[in-house]
Amino acid sequence: MRYLFTTIFIFLLSVGFLFAKPITLSNEKPTVGEEVTVTLEAPSDKLLITYRPNSAVAQKDSIMLQAAGTSFNWTPKNPGVVSLAAGDKSRNVSVYFAGISWSGIFTMLLAGCILFGGVFYAFRLLFRDAEEDGTLDLDPSQLPDT
Repeated sequence: MRYLFTTIFIFLLSVGFLFAKPITLSNEKPTVGEEVTVTLEAPSDKLLITYRPNSAVAQKDSIMLQAAGTSFNWTPKNPGVVSLAAGDKSRNVSVYFAGISWSGIFTMLLAGCILFGGVFYAFRLLFRDAEEDGTLDLDPSQLPDT
């Protein structure tokens, strides 16, 4: 019975640590240009912000407070994955576009045109008649043996 109580207690502690959030946001889906309040579990005087972490084009920014506090106001500058860190605690956040990404839509349309254009060209080559291309199909049985 004693081991059962200890096992349940350790399990509940581990589940509590898994769901605890040391960094919380007022809006869980922040967008570019909208101010978000970042709340920390422990007081800190600095919030380190890394746009596109672990990439070659990562940009770092920071918010400083005069006195250590638990809340910061942050306005995301760029869309994408952002890492928020304060002390030894960190959290990754996805920042959304403020509107439609026209460059993304244009890229997808261009890729679709290239893909389906290639398919159309390949099927046209596959199913064309001998009269269209002006070539003659040779029958190997009519060739002399050499």
